[in-house]
Amino acid sequence: MLTFTGKGTVRVSANQSGDNQYAPAEPVMRSFVIADTLQHIFFEPVANQIKGATGVVLHVVSSSGLPVAVQVLSGSSDSIVTDTSGFELAVGSEVREVVLSATQAGDGDTAPAVEVLMRFQVVEANAVNAPRSFATWQAVYAISGDATNDSDSDGVSDFQEYASGSDPTDPDSSTKVSVVRVDGAFVFTVPVSLRALVDVRVKESLTLSAWTDAAPELLEILQTGSMDNPLQVFRLRVSMGDALSNFWKVHFGAQ
Repeated sequence: MLTFTGKGTVRVSANQSGDNQYAPAEPVMRSFVIADTLQHIFFEPVANQIKGATGVVLHVVSSSGLPVAVQVLSGSSDSIVTDTSGFELAVGSEVREVVLSATQAGDGDTAPAVEVLMRFQVVEANAVNAPRSFATWQAVYAISGDATNDSDSDGVSDFQEYASGSDPTDPDSSTKVSVVRVDGAFVFTVPVSLRALVDVRVKESLTLSAWTDAAPELLEILQTGSMDNPLQVFRLRVSMGDALSNFWKVHFGAQ
């Protein structure tokens, strides 16, 4: 049993020296942080990007409010993230996958956040997996109307079908946001098309009249779909905390 007397990083080593039958085991090291507060990072989905694109706005926040660091972990040699009044990405000049890393190191009271990785493809403008606007997507399916229109009367707006990569003319194809309650929290499952230029936020409210951005915990990102319809499925958790009257929703907005 471990007993903690203060805050900081704890490193634990486990070893087994063996006996006359068994060789010694390789030592196993584990470390964790003792802190007053835990935190996590929310990294908004990033769509596939056209080669050479610049000024791609990234929305990345920590639940603690402490500043987040974002960098290119893998990409073109000229891929770069800048942070002046907000994070912006220049995707670079190569057709390839880009991986972005978001970290927050914590402070004297707050533990470091788990690193979050965000992946997307840099593609040619005419590639089958290239990003496309809502209007271009509407033209592919020969539909019209504003974002609230529901062409196949399945209860899901055309804009949400655009965001999630489903067919707005087939009522059986829609992929809806789902939510379950798990241990004092709500877990949202949110499908997002890598071809859709959308903002994806979880918003919260006490009154249903004024909504603000939440910073949900990103539990998992699943890669799915096909070459011409690549999808990511995000699992996001929001804690109910002490305010049981809170309301949450997933909001899709145009970029």
